[in-house]
Amino acid sequence: MNWWKKLEDVSLGQMAVVVSAAIYVTGYLISSLYVRSRGINQMSLVSAQYIETGLVFVLMTGLFIVVPIVILNMALDSRRRHGYPNLLLSVVFPIVTSNYLYAFTFFCLFVTRYEWLLRFQVFGYETGLIQCFAVYTALLFVLQIAFMYLKYVPKKSGQGIVPNLDNAEDRPILTTPFRRRMANTVILASLAITAGFDYILFRHVGWFPEFMSRAVAYLFCILLIVVVAFVVARIAQVYTDRTKRWKFWCVAGPLFLMLYYFAISSYEFGVYINIPMSRGGKYPITETTLHFTPDSTHAKEGKTSLKAYVIEETEDRYYVIPTDVSNWFQEHPPVDGISKSEVAYPHYDHLKSGEPRTNHLKTKQ
Repeated sequence: MNWWKKLEDVSLGQMAVVVSAAIYVTGYLISSLYVRSRGINQMSLVSAQYIETGLVFVLMTGLFIVVPIVILNMALDSRRRHGYPNLLLSVVFPIVTSNYLYAFTFFCLFVTRYEWLLRFQVFGYETGLIQCFAVYTALLFVLQIAFMYLKYVPKKSGQGIVPNLDNAEDRPILTTPFRRRMANTVILASLAITAGFDYILFRHVGWFPEFMSRAVAYLFCILLIVVVAFVVARIAQVYTDRTKRWKFWCVAGPLFLMLYYFAISSYEFGVYINIPMSRGGKYPITETTLHFTPDSTHAKEGKTSLKAYVIEETEDRYYVIPTDVSNWFQEHPPVDGISKSEVAYPHYDHLKSGEPRTNHLKTKQ
């Protein structure tokens, strides 16, 4: 079955409706898994938050699946056409480039003010995460440009000396042994810089190892989806009879649905809780102080206010967890539902010290 040909027959409007529905349903399922695993059963079917949640999941999952495959195919295609790079360097290409894009994704979705202002020592010099990220991105960008100049013979133009990309696919690349050696050096240098930046994340962003230990389930699920999709596509080519092909997809369809549900459940478990609420996740970036009305039950018990993290808000209740969570990654803190009728007003303070993701680090100290 030629899926690409069938997709060409689908109008842009129909495609938009299907994609939008998938994003909304995905966002609802992720939010539902989160709140109901914490004992909150009151949940609206209609919320703009589901669009944001689903969109972040779809974009992240698509990025993690598509980018390495596309880059690996490009490297292998170059190897078939020109005999370069070799098999080992063909694997390095998707690792370096994918890590580059994943780093941008990490900083866009997970990094908060605390991480941006983080200071630490590297080789005896005081620096910060933002400086390391800037150096990492700049060096890789320069090395990529250098590789293009080595791969294709430069030519003079009105814009200066630029790589000659005319009929690039059919022309030989790295035409001299010197260019080939320098290209290998550039690739290996890119890999070394990538490994160095990843080391900085693991070493100096204290909560990053704990985050990766939970996110590994999501990453494994993505890898499983790619492998299963490849196997299913190969097997589907065997069945040319329409009836047999239909029976095959009756088996493969539920398998993909299970993998889809596995993906969103692992995403909720390790990733969703670490994306700030302002970016489509459930990581609190403000500490809320709920001031109770004088006639409220809490006020009668002597409590005039309560500091907590609001993890869910409905029309009539705040659902909160305590601020003294000792380990954000391992604990499942109790949830309290507080009626809005008992709250005079809420007060919000922006978190600046990395809580609650860094709480377990303070406990160790």
